[in-house]
Amino acid sequence: PPPPACLDQADIILVLDRSGSIGADITNLRSSAVSFISGLDPSKTKTKIGIASFSTNASLDAHLTDDVSALTSIINSMNSNGSTNLQGGLAIAKTELSNPTYDRPDSEYPDYVILVTDGLPNEPRSGNPSQMAINQASALKSAGVRVYVVGVTDEVDANFLANSIASSPSNYYPVA
Repeated sequence: PPPPACLDQADIILVLDRSGSIGADITNLRSSAVSFISGLDPSKTKTKIGIASFSTNASLDAHLTDDVSALTSIINSMNSNGSTNLQGGLAIAKTELSNPTYDRPDSEYPDYVILVTDGLPNEPRSGNPSQMAINQASALKSAGVRVYVVGVTDEVDANFLANSIASSPSNYYPVA
């Protein structure tokens, strides 16, 4: 889907699922993420984009930046393997969107998370990974972050992502 028009000035974290179940679809995920970034045309005075990704572990791959070349390189180097630690990816996004070194004032630059995932969380193994992801999404939303979710592949649980992770069901976009 095209990015919402309100993203002219924003701080956005792409949270990308690079778990093993993405498999060969990692190529489509990479090209879609690169197209999304290019379409937003990041700049120091407009939109900045950061990247978090997750499989068994989550990582901050890029702080909020307007460097399209660096973001593209990071995305194109991603490979799929491991489990699905959705909670970890969302936690990293929340930390970056509250980091005063990179996050700009929310009154001028609202915060967004664009989550791209193919399925239900199964990490961390201790506790309830689904509930932990819901709690982390709730923390983001309580902090004023709008969470969009793109569900990829036929294996995705659209109900879970639309009703428990996205800011509202209308912020969920299925892509088979």
